[in-house]
Amino acid sequence: MAGLSHTWRTKLLANDSSAKEQVGILRSEYDTADSAMKTYRYIAYDGGTVGQNAYIGHVLLSIGSTPYCVTVDASDTTIGAYAGIAIGTITAGYNGWIQVGPGFNSNILLASVGGANEVLTPSTTDGLAATAVAQLDVAPFGITLAAYATTASAVNWLFR
Repeated sequence: MAGLSHTWRTKLLANDSSAKEQVGILRSEYDTADSAMKTYRYIAYDGGTVGQNAYIGHVLLSIGSTPYCVTVDASDTTIGAYAGIAIGTITAGYNGWIQVGPGFNSNILLASVGGANEVLTPSTTDGLAATAVAQLDVAPFGITLAAYATTASAVNWLFR
C-alpha cells in the first residue's frame, strides 16, 4: 500500500486573508532543518483587544468560544489555554499554520532568561512562554533543552 498523499493549497508560512484550508485541519511534514516530523494546524487568528499580529515564536492561546481560533492576547483567553507556536507572521483577522505537535522549536519567545531543562508554560505576558516556576498553576507545553541567555528564543522541545 502506498503512503497517503495530499496537496495543500497553502504553504506553511501562509498569511491568508480568508481561509484557504479547512480551519482546524492538521498537517504533518518532515522538517529538513531539524531532521524531524512536525505537526501543524491551520487556524483563524484573532489579534485580541489590541489587534496584535502573531510573529514567529509567539505562544498562541485558544479562544474558548470559537474552535481553532487563537490569539497572543492573554487577557482575551483563559491563561494556560495553549494552542501552539507561531511559525511565521499571521495578521490579525487572517488564517495560517501554527506548530502544534511534539518536536523541536528553536524560536519560542520567552518572558525571561534561564537554564536547561526548564518546563515551559504560557505566560501572562502576551505571546511569551514562562517557566513552570513562574506559572505553577498552568499546564506545561514544552521544555528547554539548553540554557538561554536571551529571551529572543531558546532550544526547546514541545511535548503537546
